[in-house]
Amino acid sequence: MKVKETAQRLAFLLLLMMPIQLFVYSQTPQGFSYQAVLHDAAGLPLADKTIAVKITLEDASHAAYYTETHSTQTNAQGAFTIVIGTGTIVGGNLFESIPWANGDVSLKVEVDPDGGTSYTQIGATTKLQAVPYALYAENVKEVNSMATATDTDPIFVVKNKAGQIVFAVYQSGVRMYVDNLATKGAKGGFAVGGLTGKASADYFLITPDSARVRLNAPAKGAKGGFAVGGLTGKGTNSYMQLSPDNYFIGQDAGKAVTNGIYNSFMGYQSGQATTSGSNNVFLGYQSGYSNTSGKRNTFVGHKSGYTSDIGLSNVFIGDSTGFDNTTGSFNVFVGSNTGAKNTTGVYNSFVGYQAGLSNTSGDNNVFLGYQTGYSNQTGTNNVAVGNVAGYLSTVGASNVFIGDSSGYGNTSSYNVFLGKGSGKANTGQYNAFLGYQAGLKNTSGASNVFIGNQTGRNNITGNYNTFLGYQSGYTSNSNYNTFLGYQTGFLSTADYNTFIGYQAGKSNTTGTNNVFLGYQTGYSNQTGTNNVAVGNVAGYLSTAGASNVFIGDSSGYGNTSSYNVFLGKGSGKANTGQYNAFLGYQAGLKNTSGANNVFIGYQTGFYNTTGAYNTFLGYQAGLKNNTSYNSFIGYQAGKANTSGQFNSFIGYNSGLSNTTGGTNVFIGNESGRTNTTGTSNVFLGNLAGYTNNANNNVFIGNESGRYNTSGADNAFMGYFAGRANTTGYSNVFIGKSSGASNTTGYSNLFIGDKSGFSTTTGFSNLFLGENSGYSNLTGEHNVFIGRFAGYSGTALKNNIFIGDSAGYLSNATFATNNVFIGYASGKNTQSYNNVFIGNLAGWSNSSGQNNIAIGDKAGYSNTTSQNIFIGTEAGWKNTTGYFNIIVGRWAAHSLTTGYQQIIIGGGAGSSLTTGSENIIIGTNAGSMNDGNKNIFIGNSAGWSNTGSNNIIMGYKVGYSYFQTVSNRLIIDNSQVATPLIWGEFDNRRVVINGVNTDNPSNYTFYVNGTAGGDFAWNNLSDIRLKKNINAISDALEKVMQLRGVNFEWKNPDSPEKGIRMGFIAQEAEKIIPEVVNKEGEFYSMQYAPITALLVEAMKNQQQQIDNLKQENLELKAKVKDIDALKSELDAIKAMLKK
Repeated sequence: MKVKETAQRLAFLLLLMMPIQLFVYSQTPQGFSYQAVLHDAAGLPLADKTIAVKITLEDASHAAYYTETHSTQTNAQGAFTIVIGTGTIVGGNLFESIPWANGDVSLKVEVDPDGGTSYTQIGATTKLQAVPYALYAENVKEVNSMATATDTDPIFVVKNKAGQIVFAVYQSGVRMYVDNLATKGAKGGFAVGGLTGKASADYFLITPDSARVRLNAPAKGAKGGFAVGGLTGKGTNSYMQLSPDNYFIGQDAGKAVTNGIYNSFMGYQSGQATTSGSNNVFLGYQSGYSNTSGKRNTFVGHKSGYTSDIGLSNVFIGDSTGFDNTTGSFNVFVGSNTGAKNTTGVYNSFVGYQAGLSNTSGDNNVFLGYQTGYSNQTGTNNVAVGNVAGYLSTVGASNVFIGDSSGYGNTSSYNVFLGKGSGKANTGQYNAFLGYQAGLKNTSGASNVFIGNQTGRNNITGNYNTFLGYQSGYTSNSNYNTFLGYQTGFLSTADYNTFIGYQAGKSNTTGTNNVFLGYQTGYSNQTGTNNVAVGNVAGYLSTAGASNVFIGDSSGYGNTSSYNVFLGKGSGKANTGQYNAFLGYQAGLKNTSGANNVFIGYQTGFYNTTGAYNTFLGYQAGLKNNTSYNSFIGYQAGKANTSGQFNSFIGYNSGLSNTTGGTNVFIGNESGRTNTTGTSNVFLGNLAGYTNNANNNVFIGNESGRYNTSGADNAFMGYFAGRANTTGYSNVFIGKSSGASNTTGYSNLFIGDKSGFSTTTGFSNLFLGENSGYSNLTGEHNVFIGRFAGYSGTALKNNIFIGDSAGYLSNATFATNNVFIGYASGKNTQSYNNVFIGNLAGWSNSSGQNNIAIGDKAGYSNTTSQNIFIGTEAGWKNTTGYFNIIVGRWAAHSLTTGYQQIIIGGGAGSSLTTGSENIIIGTNAGSMNDGNKNIFIGNSAGWSNTGSNNIIMGYKVGYSYFQTVSNRLIIDNSQVATPLIWGEFDNRRVVINGVNTDNPSNYTFYVNGTAGGDFAWNNLSDIRLKKNINAISDALEKVMQLRGVNFEWKNPDSPEKGIRMGFIAQEAEKIIPEVVNKEGEFYSMQYAPITALLVEAMKNQQQQIDNLKQENLELKAKVKDIDALKSELDAIKAMLKK
């Protein structure tokens, strides 16, 4: 940390021209000012920090007289000020007890920049050379003039060592005498300074020439420091005021200051309006005239900063610099009238006569030179260096103009002009001009870069150009060009060109999209487009050729055509063909009209003359080729090829011997090396297809298909894949050593590391997975998918194993037609016609056939045949059980030897072990049962039943009831004790809405409740089934004897509630015993047969009715006869009366 002390220490109080009586009061201020600036180790100020300061005043032996601490704040420059004597006392005596008169008081300063108590001393301990007089002159007596003294008698006299008067106080004033001889003393004139004489500058100096100062009224005594005042007290204006806080020199300078400090004003009315502004320096007539609270400003010059009132940290130097500034801050203006009209602009730097004169609110501008940025008003972030640089720009922003009149007429933004007159007429944006008359005529052209004398001189509206070099792009008025070098693109008026090199593209006129790099590259080009030429005189004579690429000394020198690529010295030097690409010494050396070729490497395509559409890369690649459509890459790749077409050889000696073979792709060292006539092959890998001379093979991998000779239509991929294959055909081997041993086997597909590794003659197999079908030798028509799937089989046929280790140990010759899918599924199977799908499904099966197991561990323990297991661990423990269909998670999980069963549902029949011939359908149905010949249908149906020969149907029917019953039919839809249907197979009985206890009479069919229906109940009544047929006798009499009653059932649980209608069986027995059943505990009746009794009764009754009707008719006839007789009698009576 560096500390730079200032000389602002009060030495003593000097009063001049005081009233006749001089008073020195004992009550003087106890303290003096101390100021310092703090820097860090990098020399940067410690700005705006709260610091702790420790002050110690000590004697010559470093014994402390007085110690105090201060907490204070640095300003933006790292400066701080304290008053010694006003801090917090931490040791020693009181400040007023310091023996100032001894003259041996020294000052030690310590600072903690973090505001704590870890103090570090700054500088050495310094003796106070000028003892503060006012601090120890507390008891000075008055000095009074004698009453008889004349005006020439001094009241108080100070003489030098020669006895001459140096200072004297008279009745009417004070006089100081100085030596007026030519030889001056060490301290000429009158000075206020330190006692030691080591100060580098005086605060106040009067020379032998003298100076008369008109002073302010005497009301200055209350202020510390040094003041010159008049005797009368009648003056109103001050000429000079110096204090520890402010220095003011000049009439009205700083006259309004209230609490502003550390100001230095010099000049008539300089800073006259300042009140609270601090740290300002105003020098010159009315400099800083309007400043009120502005801080840290420096105004030097006549009316500099005249209008500025609250602006901060400005530096104005020169006549009227920053004249109109009001709130603008952080500006630096140097030169007469520089920044004169600036009002609110900030962070500007103007240097030069009238530089930035018109700037008002523009910010962050730098103008250097006579009238630079003269017209700028609101433009920001501009840099203009040079006389009248950027003169007319008013609102342009982010421009850089360097050079006399550079950017003179510019009106836009984001330009960089460097050089006299560069961008002089510019109105465009984003331009960069460097050099004499660079971009001289540019107006609206934008985003251009011109570097060099007269570069882009005639460009007016062209955009996005980059010109570098004398007269580069001289004539251009186009767009998107890049010219680098002497006269590059000199005549060009076209777009999208890039020319680099002496006179590169010099003759270009309308050619577009060209790239020329090198001495006179593309020199003659006029209208050619889309060319790239790199190298001395590359493409020199080409005038209209298009879309060429020439790289190398004189490459394409005499070319007259288009669409060629030449790379290498002299490559394609005399070419007339199109669409060629030659790279390398003597590449395509003899080519004449051959077109669309790519030759890269020493003597590549050496003998080619008319061959077309070839690509050769590598030493002597395609050396003898004179045909078309080949791609040879690698040392001597395709070296011997003469007429073979459509080949691609990549790698050392790949396709080396090929002569007429076509449509081949060989990639890898010596891949397809001995192939001569084989066609349509693809070999990729070291030695891949090395001995091949067959067709339509694809070998990919190190030594894949290495020994293949005549085997065709193969695809080998992977290290050693199909390595031993000789005549085998239509094989696909993918994976390290897959099918590595195959010799004559055909139509195989092996994918995976060592898949089908041992196969020799086996055919039509598909092995997918690491080591899948590893041991296969002669097996055929197998599909093994998964790591180690079908691993042990040597001669298996027609199997599908899918899953890690599926069918792993299967190796019997008769193990055919199996489908195993899942991890280790059917792992031990040595039989046929099995389908195992799922993790470990059918794992233990060895000799069982015709099984289906689907699900995790389904049929895991099975060893026998004809089973279907579907579901997780379905039939898990079944060993020898057969003809089972088990579907569902954990269905028949414990079954071992049970057979001929259908079990469907999660957990269904889960306790079965030896039980057989069951049908169990539903989740958890028959879970506790191990019986035989049961039918359980429904979720949890027969769950707790342990019997056999049952049919239990319905949700949870038999869940908590009927646990031990057998030979029963139970049907309902919930867990009930009285099911809807109860049947007893052994007793041949059925109860509806009840159980056997609800049928105490043991009827074959019993309805516990009311039975009904929409149609009649049919009973057998065929005469062929009956004998002893007689009409019911006395039917009406019997009916008349029967008593029909209303009644209620005594059993409160009876389904028939309320008043019912019927007969009493005991009464009916006496009349019609045929319909009364006395078996069982209670009597019952057949109501239906009573219908026959009623029919006969009605017939008897009807006979009686018919007889009565006949009698009635006969009576009516007799009555009619009587009525006729009566009528005759009445007629006779009437006649008689006459």
